[in-house]
Amino acid sequence: MFRALRRLARRIVCSPWLYLLVVPPIVFYLGLIVTTGIWNGWLAFTVTVVVIGVIVWLGIRNQLHCRIRTTLVMLVALLPALCCGFLCIPIGQTTRALAPDFPEAPTQYWNLSTGSRIAYYHLTGSDQHQSDEQKPVLLYLHGGPGGSITHSAITNMQRYAQRGYEVFLYDQAGGGRSDFLPASQYSHQRNVDDLAAIMDHLPQRDIVAMGHSYGGELLVSALADPRIAPRISKAVFSEPGGLPIPPDAREQFQREHESSFSVSTKSLIQ
Repeated sequence: MFRALRRLARRIVCSPWLYLLVVPPIVFYLGLIVTTGIWNGWLAFTVTVVVIGVIVWLGIRNQLHCRIRTTLVMLVALLPALCCGFLCIPIGQTTRALAPDFPEAPTQYWNLSTGSRIAYYHLTGSDQHQSDEQKPVLLYLHGGPGGSITHSAITNMQRYAQRGYEVFLYDQAGGGRSDFLPASQYSHQRNVDDLAAIMDHLPQRDIVAMGHSYGGELLVSALADPRIAPRISKAVFSEPGGLPIPPDAREQFQREHESSFSVSTKSLIQ
């Protein structure tokens, strides 16, 4: 009995069947994690094919000992190779389709010192309502992260442009019409750094920053950043996201700063 079990265990260990069915998917999955899916996963697939080749070679080499047909080994090897390769084939659109420009503001771009290429929209009013350089610049920060400027945001901010304000809106990196970043570079701090770089591209006047949802969270971080805070004269928060501070310090922060950080949009147009 013991000898039979030992013989069976030896057959299982020597046989490539188990390795062909179990090892390649594991290698492919780990390869996707390590390579972060680069080249649509084809690098991980190449490594998997090499592993399959090694298993097949060892199986053929030991075929006399384990009585395995070479043809069957190679046919079985195609199964994990085809399955892993199929996962690397895109089934949807791989090119980025940008929406048409907003009729109120054509898309323009800032090439920031951070390396980001940011799409922005500049509203200056109509011929009858030119921007008043005595008024502060309005800067709108959209929600997200991963969001973008919508047409409703453009039309809402257009009302301020009609009252003489110079208005800027922009898509945060990777959102809307702004260029993508490598996956490892997306972070809240990157958005703050981009905003600091944007300050160099805005008119040298006071800025009223308006943050909606995540844009409010970004605005809080901006007010704590010495590169940005001196340029912002007022901050407007619309349905702001969570504060980027420890939960146990949020209530104290709100009590200390609520009066100085809040301003109604109604006062801006009076």
